Amino acid sequence: MLAVLSIAGCAGNALVLCVFTRRKDSLVSTVYIISLAVVDFITCLVIVPFTIYMEHGNFCISSDAVCKVLTVFISSPLKLPLHDPIEIHCY
Repeated sequence: MLAVLSIAGCAGNALVLCVFTRRKDSLVSTVYIISLAVVDFITCLVIVPFTIYMEHGNFCISSDAVCKVLTVFISSPLKLPLHDPIEIHCY
């Protein structure tokens, strides 16, 4: 089910990005929609497949770097584009 949602999310957000990036107006609402579509596209492209992998792999991540990157994406996907400070704790 997650794979279907990931594929549908990627396709839908790609469509939104294609439509809204071709518009020549630079309204705040257009920029907001594009930034939301980018964050959601990255989430569907990166986070959902990692979640599927972790559910089938007994939630075991062998690399500290992968654990930290995954923690950043899962816990604060909206903070990353805004460059807010993010504290990462990986156990």
